[in-house]
Amino acid sequence: WAQEATLEPGKKERSVHPLIGEKMIGLDESISFYGELQTAGRSYLKDHVIFDSTIYPGSAFIEMLLAAGKYGIGE
Repeated sequence: WAQEATLEPGKKERSVHPLIGEKMIGLDESISFYGELQTAGRSYLKDHVIFDSTIYPGSAFIEMLLAAGKYGIGE
């Protein structure tokens, strides 16, 4: 069961990476990121369509994981 992060005023940072979105810190000091991925303007996703559904590349998930680690807990 995952608890949704509740934000305090001033506990939200603007996007630090184009794939992970905004960094949010919950009342319990948990860190999460929020963002929406848009297919428009991402030409590399044209090759990742199967039956009219876009499949996000595995390498992009790894990039998101590395970016979240870097910006979430530091370098």
